[in-house]
Amino acid sequence: MEEHLQCLQFILQEGTNFFMSWNRVKEFWECMVNSADACEWDRNTCYTWLTERINELETDAVCNLFTKKLMAEHCQSQLNAHGLRHTAWY
Repeated sequence: MEEHLQCLQFILQEGTNFFMSWNRVKEFWECMVNSADACEWDRNTCYTWLTERINELETDAVCNLFTKKLMAEHCQSQLNAHGLRHTAWY
């Protein structure tokens, strides 16, 4: 998983005017947070990875991430999700 995230990070950082779409963010979230197989490490990795790359997401991806995922009830008590909410909001 870490190699996949590093590859995606490289593409986002090196790509000219390349931003992660809402569909890709949503798929990433579903896999890392909402999956029945997701563990605490998966969720924390997702929150941290998205927090560090919030500026590499399309504008609608940030808005949808905040309103449709981060404000969901299961994220309210997650400390790392709080950091991502704060980053996405500001």
